Amino acid sequence: MIIPNSISAKCLFCGIVIEIENENELNIKSGDIIKCNHCAELNDFDSIKRVAEKELENLVKEEFKEYL
Repeated sequence: MIIPNSISAKCLFCGIVIEIENENELNIKSGDIIKCNHCAELNDFDSIKRVAEKELENLVKEEFKEYL
């Protein structure tokens, strides 16, 4: 398995990747709310970030489990 150099931000409600539609959304910061393009639910950036970090951690653990 190859570890990706990025993780897509997924909606916490429907699991679909949230797409950035305009330049203003590129400056997302802690505390911001992001609306899902698919289900229209509001996602907290910090929660999305925690889920993405956990996903990356699991990918790294899986890749290196034989060395740990």
